[in-house]
Amino acid sequence: MCIRDSINTDNEDDMKHRRRILKLAADYTYETLKKAGISIHRPQGGFYAFVDFMDKKEAAYTKGLTSSAKLCETLLEETGVAFLSGEGFGMDPTYLSARLSYVDFDGDIALMASQKIGLKKELGDDFMAQYMPNIIEAIDKTATWYQAL
Repeated sequence: MCIRDSINTDNEDDMKHRRRILKLAADYTYETLKKAGISIHRPQGGFYAFVDFMDKKEAAYTKGLTSSAKLCETLLEETGVAFLSGEGFGMDPTYLSARLSYVDFDGDIALMASQKIGLKKELGDDFMAQYMPNIIEAIDKTATWYQAL
């Protein structure tokens, strides 16, 4: 079950918990990919990030990755991480870009854990490791793949 399936908009504290959980995932995604050298737009809400791989265009083209669709297909095959081609979002097919969702975690369990911690205490790396390990693994694999490109 994802986080949006259990939303009770009547409870403002629940919404604060959900926002901070998603912000934690967004920040990890952004910081890790940026540190790897990937051009990424900082997520401003929601649960998607738009990634630009054009800094490694020559290396990608040498490996036959001449479209964002082919790049996404190869990323999936080599890392198990799924991206949506930038072409689906109005980008030129040869512009190596993609969209990534960072919500591969059980939203209900993460929400309950955040509530137990309370809003006064920040969520950190330990929270990510315990409740969002798939996100860490996917983002780390993507960063490693990009650096080896």
